[in-house]
Amino acid sequence: MTGLAAVCCSAAAAGLTAYLGYFIYGERHEEALAIIALSIITSTLLFWVHLLYLQRGFMVSAFATTAISASFAGALWMSIVIYRLFFHPLRHFPGPAGPNEIVIFDPAAVPIILGPGSRCVKGPWYDSMKPLMSLQTTRDRQVHAKRRRIWDKGFGMKALRTYEERILQTSKSLVSVMSTHAGSVVRLLWYSFDTMGVIAFGKSFGTVETGQGHFILEILAGSVKLFAALAPVPWVIGTLSWLPGSPSENFTEWCTGLTDERMKADKDDEVADVMSNLIKDYNKSEDKVNALHYLNGDSRLIVLAGTETTAGTLTHLFYFLVAYPSKQTLLRAELSSLPKSSAEVDFKALQDVPLLNGIINETLRLWPAILSGLQYLTPPEGITIGKTFIPGNVTPELIINKVGYAPFSLGQQSCVGKQLALLELRTIVSMLVAKFSINFAPGHDGSEVTEDLTDHFAFTPGKLKLVFTLPHLVSPSPNNVAGLGSREEVVSALTSANFSPFQPIRVLKFTPLFVLFCAVTGSKKVKIQVTPKATGNMAEEIAQLKQLQADMNAAFDDLFNFSQDSPNNAGAIAAAKERIGTMAQKTLGTVLGPAFSIINLSSQTNADPMILQRIMRAISSMGYLKQTDATQWEPTPLTRALNVPALRNWLIAHFDQRMIIWGRFPEWLKKRGYKTTGAADDNVFTEVLGEPVWEWYENNPEANAIYGSA
Repeated sequence: MTGLAAVCCSAAAAGLTAYLGYFIYGERHEEALAIIALSIITSTLLFWVHLLYLQRGFMVSAFATTAISASFAGALWMSIVIYRLFFHPLRHFPGPAGPNEIVIFDPAAVPIILGPGSRCVKGPWYDSMKPLMSLQTTRDRQVHAKRRRIWDKGFGMKALRTYEERILQTSKSLVSVMSTHAGSVVRLLWYSFDTMGVIAFGKSFGTVETGQGHFILEILAGSVKLFAALAPVPWVIGTLSWLPGSPSENFTEWCTGLTDERMKADKDDEVADVMSNLIKDYNKSEDKVNALHYLNGDSRLIVLAGTETTAGTLTHLFYFLVAYPSKQTLLRAELSSLPKSSAEVDFKALQDVPLLNGIINETLRLWPAILSGLQYLTPPEGITIGKTFIPGNVTPELIINKVGYAPFSLGQQSCVGKQLALLELRTIVSMLVAKFSINFAPGHDGSEVTEDLTDHFAFTPGKLKLVFTLPHLVSPSPNNVAGLGSREEVVSALTSANFSPFQPIRVLKFTPLFVLFCAVTGSKKVKIQVTPKATGNMAEEIAQLKQLQADMNAAFDDLFNFSQDSPNNAGAIAAAKERIGTMAQKTLGTVLGPAFSIINLSSQTNADPMILQRIMRAISSMGYLKQTDATQWEPTPLTRALNVPALRNWLIAHFDQRMIIWGRFPEWLKKRGYKTTGAADDNVFTEVLGEPVWEWYENNPEANAIYGSA
């Protein structure tokens, strides 16, 4: 036997010994980095010994090092394979040959693994974020019990009464946005994120009011995807999650900064927010390093659990309400029959609404927020579930079927925020159902909710696009659910908690005046190129947008001045086009691209420049358009008429005292075939895709049902 062959045999024996004497015992996931580093160092030393000490050539040294390392690794991995296939206690269980895991669908497992008398402990997955720890991830029962007592102070009855008003305010913000901003797009993820902020950290992130997502939601999406993909190998999660620039590391930094900001805030309330008691415990702790790891880990837990799980549950709940409209009608009737109260929302009464609570419970039963990933380690003596014995020290993952109802888990590991979550669900669901009729958006049937469902420890449903309409605006035809609205009575769109908050939303927000513009030009379909907006520094983008709006207003003020005496002044339009074209090349193509297309179209049809001014201001405002494909949009077939007093007030506000325009506007409309209806001070100009108003009324019974006879 040659010298190299002998060394390789010794390396193989060392690999076998390493497995039988070390790797087969206990948990090694926390030692992954040390093992990887030792392997690299050993291989490097072998190479240099051959190259420098034994005076072998470079290629010979590299070959020898590779052969020795491969012998060690080959014997080690072969030992693992042989043991798992022929000697492992789980070898007789069906399914993939996982190292130490089985998946249990039997509801009988729930009390055995999660019940108060269970000796099962959390599995190695919960160590993935070390050195950060939290109430959820701690595996030590005594430490968990101590942390649980601290958390319970922030979720008792007194604390919940404090949170009621905060939940009401964020819920009112959502309802208000949907009631006053026609065509607005709101994500359930934004609502749950804002609510989490005010309850946990005493501050709202304002995503619902501004209609803009928060950059951390995109980072959160990447973080949970990393955890989901690498859940079977927790040692890889721990290794990769702390790499600079990783989503998990960025998310942790943001949560840490949020915690620091909260610690500096002066909040003397006895129950200020969820973080209050956690910060008090940190301040009293003697071991500041360990206490800080728990404080920052708990802040991560709050953001994740308070945002993702609530949004996912709301998505599934509204899907069921729309898929079964009779239940929606019954729930609305049940809510309307509640005794009148001086409070805006009677939280105590909502606890006793049978159908409301039944719908919430049924949603949680069918789609619990945490369906899989509940990894526990069996005790050394093993456990018996039904007639099946599960050996000790293996990790059974619970996937609870419909009989084992435990959406908030059970026992000591149950969700500490259960009552808060139910309070939030009851509040927002009751307010939205009482206020709006809810339907699928045109062209959507809700199938994406389950077809695109992903399990990132918490369930992430697919997209759900709904239209929330004031009930008295809904005609008998389901085709009229979307596209109705005015300044007083509006419709809003609500999309689900999908984790792509910065994916471009291809909904341009125009006032109904844009539909009038399309009718004037004779165009029923407007091609608009939409350029996706690049994500980046949100503060910088907002500043750019504000500056851009100021520049656009100045440009159109010039256009108005040029064209005041001559509405079809080609030179004025050309000058404005050039100025806006220059701005379009600089920044924010998402806003200016559509604007420039509209100007092109309007200049070709000699539209009144006043309309251009209003359209441009409306780009970041409200309105309705229907998307026909990726780049084409057309007005909705039915839109609320222009309100003349509101238009007059707008003209005064935006054009000072230039009432000459107001005097010309009725004549301008009449020249294009539009008539007025109603009293002199309450005239309403109505148009639908260029048809004269009286003919449109006669040919559209649905319009008569909504607007009344002409």
